[in-house]
Amino acid sequence: MRTFIILLLFSISAFATSWEQLRPGNDYKLSQSFQLPQDERSGSLIDFMKGDDVTLNEIVPLAIPGGFNMMLYIFDFKNCPGMEMATDIEIVPVQGTSPVVKAGTLLENCELKVYIELKDYYSQSLFE
Repeated sequence: MRTFIILLLFSISAFATSWEQLRPGNDYKLSQSFQLPQDERSGSLIDFMKGDDVTLNEIVPLAIPGGFNMMLYIFDFKNCPGMEMATDIEIVPVQGTSPVVKAGTLLENCELKVYIELKDYYSQSLFE
């Protein structure tokens, strides 16, 4: 029984965390891999790999004209290839969500910025 409980605790921690559970100051890992195109280098991509470490710095609620309520999550990306690296914003579908949650992601100044619609706040995130 003790082994089962230990395995259960480890398996729960391996699951992706929902957006609402993310807290500033905490460290997380990416739960999936994706790529973002760089601004200054046409066709060049920055790889974000499953398991990459990030620290959540800030959560900012945004009200965009036209009735879009969003949340902006700003992470310190620890595997940053350099402060000068910046990307265009790309939509990254969150794996394992139904309906599919789409997160707008970009990198600037070694900060990974992730935008989600407020309706997706209680859904699975890109982090564990």
